[in-house]
Amino acid sequence: MDTTKPNKQFLYLNGEMNDDMTNSFLNFYNSLGSEIDEVVIYLNSEGGLYCSMQIMLDIINHSKVKITLIAVEHIMACAFLLFYFAKCDKILMSNCYGCVHTISSMFELRDKKFEGDIVRLNEINNVNKKIEYDFKSFLTNEELKKFKDGEDIYLSSKRMKEIFY
Repeated sequence: MDTTKPNKQFLYLNGEMNDDMTNSFLNFYNSLGSEIDEVVIYLNSEGGLYCSMQIMLDIINHSKVKITLIAVEHIMACAFLLFYFAKCDKILMSNCYGCVHTISSMFELRDKKFEGDIVRLNEINNVNKKIEYDFKSFLTNEELKKFKDGEDIYLSSKRMKEIFY
C-alpha cells in the first residue's frame, strides 16, 4: 500500500484579474516540478480582464496536474466566470459571495463604420450570448432580465451554494 502523501503547491490569487495576476499564475504554474501531484488555488477577486481570465481558465482546464479551486470571500465578474467554467474540483468557502454581469470593453466606439470596432462589438455580444445561455440554468427570470439589461447581479453565499452544490 502506497502511503505517500500527495505533493501539493498552493497559490493565492487576490485582486483584479489583469496582466499581473495572469503573469503570477503563469510563473507559478511554469515553475511546478514533476513531483507536484496537486495545485490548490485560492481565488478572491472582484473580476477584471476577460482575456486574463481566459488564459488562466485554459491552463486550469488542460492541466495534467490535479487542480482544486477555492473561492474565498468574493468572486465577481470574470472571477465568477473562471470558477464557473473551470473543470476541476471546486470549493466555496463559507460566506463567499459573487457577482455576475455581461462582459464589456474599455474602448470607446470611434466610428460606427470602423471595421475593428464593429468586429470587437460583435465578439463581445457573442460572448455575452454564450454566457447568458450557460447561466440560464441557474439564474432566476428576474436575474436573467437584469443580466440582459447589463446590470450587476449580486449572489449571496446562500445563492452561491445553490448554484455550485
